[in-house]
Amino acid sequence: MVIATEETPEDVLYQASLLGRDLTPYYESGQLIIENIFENRSEMIGQTRYGFKPESLDIEIPNLVELIHEGTECLVIDNIGTFALRVSIKRLRDQFDALNYLVRKKGCTALLIMDESAHNITHQLAEYSVYGSIRLLVRENSYLGKMERYLSIPKMRSTPVSPEMSVFEITSEGIKIRESGGGNLVE
Repeated sequence: MVIATEETPEDVLYQASLLGRDLTPYYESGQLIIENIFENRSEMIGQTRYGFKPESLDIEIPNLVELIHEGTECLVIDNIGTFALRVSIKRLRDQFDALNYLVRKKGCTALLIMDESAHNITHQLAEYSVYGSIRLLVRENSYLGKMERYLSIPKMRSTPVSPEMSVFEITSEGIKIRESGGGNLVE
């Protein structure tokens, strides 16, 4: 299940196809459910008398659990930062804790995506509530004089992980991560 707060289901399916993954059959059969929070949020905001009002979004983080259908194995919320921008830090922590607890109680694995802006505004609070954190960034490799994508895992409970950053590429064949020490790319 995907909860899309910044894209339509069509966007999600199209972007998957660019990576060589046709998710349309899964979507059409109901195996992949894409809850369209983006369009619902945009329509609600558009219907307000004064236009853009972030507080007009009436969905709280724990209420997202109600969208999880029986038998859902994996929940992806892209971008959970949309919800983080309109609540106090204390309330955000309470909501993240409740979301993690309720999703885990349903036997579901959650992948919560938060952009860097929301992560910084919330004082990196989300990392305290989750089991693992994967950070992606793009920056210039000064030795090569080109931009590269980096992946780091600052937190993964009960799992030994290297603190080293890895370079990765997004290709039509999938994500390829370079082995430590600048070696070959591995899938």
